Amino acid sequence: MSFKSSHRLWVLLIAASLTITQAIAQAPKASRQTLKADAATPDALVRALYESISGPVGQERDWTRFRNLWLPGAKIILASQKYHGKPAYESLSIEPFILRVTTYYRQEGFYEKELAGKMNQFGHIASYWSAFEVRKGSPAGALYARGISSWQMVKKDDRWWISQLIFDFESNQLAIPDRYLQPYRE
Repeated sequence: MSFKSSHRLWVLLIAASLTITQAIAQAPKASRQTLKADAATPDALVRALYESISGPVGQERDWTRFRNLWLPGAKIILASQKYHGKPAYESLSIEPFILRVTTYYRQEGFYEKELAGKMNQFGHIASYWSAFEVRKGSPAGALYARGISSWQMVKKDDRWWISQLIFDFESNQLAIPDRYLQPYRE
């Protein structure tokens, strides 16, 4: 085999390796049917949000699926006290939120799951209270944080949308009360 042939083979192997690595790192893309199902009910929005932001190290999240959940102009708001008690407040629209977390989620592996929740719905509005935990690396990885989020949802154009999500983290000064960690019973 000549140098020129071996060089071509080497370049093809590197290109194939990069293509395989990129394919593995990409999140599975939600189908049109999944996007529609994600917005069918307030409960479906909750499930889809937790699924769309969770994933292993190296995997890009399905940001198309994530974006599909939010009413145009929606906000994600952090209102919390850090562990040393200093207040933190931040309000982000969807695109700045995605820009902020994309690299972190991909590098660290990020899994957020609900511990317990309660839905209230009347007509075209819904409000949801969700106790959650965040783990790094894998679903069984180290516990990174716990908190409570409050979701506001509206029905518009024959589907449901998240109009606002506000959350607070548990801290040394603020533990999640047991009543929010119990399965909701009517």
